[in-house]
Amino acid sequence: MVRKLKKETKKKILIVDDDRIICDSLQELLSDEYEVDTVYNGKEAMSAILLEKPDLVIIDVNMPHLDGVAVVEHILSDFDNEKIKFILISGYLTDDVVEEWRKVSRDSLFFAKPFDIKKLRHGVRTLLLA
Repeated sequence: MVRKLKKETKKKILIVDDDRIICDSLQELLSDEYEVDTVYNGKEAMSAILLEKPDLVIIDVNMPHLDGVAVVEHILSDFDNEKIKFILISGYLTDDVVEEWRKVSRDSLFFAKPFDIKKLRHGVRTLLLA
């Protein structure tokens, strides 16, 4: 009898940032372990999240068309999306942004740019194992 092994699927990560260098760098950093896609503004993020249902979204605060916090707030308002985890990244991580983020998110992390790659990678692993 031949036993079929269940194919292990990689977790999906969506990176959202209007800075293509950050998107490319994070994609390169994470694509060895995860299936990684990138988009460059909040409007594209909404479509990609709803269509692809990633396991984790790494999203910038300040972006064209729709900011990161608004994207997350909208996505998490739908019960069907409650399993999606988020990491907020920002070059302008003020106390107000952090407070707003904590109201909107759950089981999420935030990092100020420039962020420590090892800490971000650890945060990704932690959220995806939760």
